[in-house]
Amino acid sequence: MRLLFITTILTVAALQSAQAGVMGVGQKSFRAEYSEGKSSTVFTGNGTEVDYKAVGALGGIDKRDSKNLTLGQSFGIGSNSQIDLGLIYSDVDAKLATRGGIAEVSARYVYNAYTNENFDLNLGFGFRAAGDNKGGSNFESLSDGLTKYDYSLELGYNLGSFKLGLNSRYTDRNSDISKAQTLVEIYGAYFPTSDIFTSLSYITFDTAGGTDVLAAGFDFSTLKEKYDAVALAAGYNIDETYAVDARYGQKLTSNAKNTDANTTFGLGLTVNY
Repeated sequence: MRLLFITTILTVAALQSAQAGVMGVGQKSFRAEYSEGKSSTVFTGNGTEVDYKAVGALGGIDKRDSKNLTLGQSFGIGSNSQIDLGLIYSDVDAKLATRGGIAEVSARYVYNAYTNENFDLNLGFGFRAAGDNKGGSNFESLSDGLTKYDYSLELGYNLGSFKLGLNSRYTDRNSDISKAQTLVEIYGAYFPTSDIFTSLSYITFDTAGGTDVLAAGFDFSTLKEKYDAVALAAGYNIDETYAVDARYGQKLTSNAKNTDANTTFGLGLTVNY
């Protein structure tokens, strides 16, 4: 459910801020992240923020909280290429209804088209498919129930202890009624030492068309969702093998339509081998 999954976006945001190019042939990386997202209000199609409990059609729901375990495995396969595999397990609590299971499985191919000591350009293609959730009509849905095809462009410019970058993603949702989506992230990262990084990201998300969140008969898979968000992250390399990080994300009230007012916090562990 794109409406409720800023958690996924923020996971990508801070991690890519500290990434350069792709992994070398034979290199591998495993990542596990635990995150929680909370919301008690929703933005309507005209941008008005309302409490869940004030919407009679939701049948008394006054919150939507999610706990998420994200697992990822990356492989450097040579020829400036990398394969990323992912799985998200979620537990959703909407007060009157709860649900747990695999929210999403994903795979992505990344190609480092150009790199030098200052500049990185990566191109990517991948898919994200619903796991245990095959439909987005229930408020406790784990995802929008659709298979999505992502095309990504990642730019990074290194300035010594600083890195600036832009990540963009175009998503084809393989449906006549569920419109395409775009995500753009602009970030700045600071590396006070070789083992520590902090980053700040500004994210915009937009859907080409669809229905309003509280319209009669709406489905989460067809929402015309739009929002801006900010993300903060910090990470520490314990040694050459292990790294830890923490992140915080918040959707902004300006420019938000057909989305929840979600706040996310996450903790991650990365193992390189």
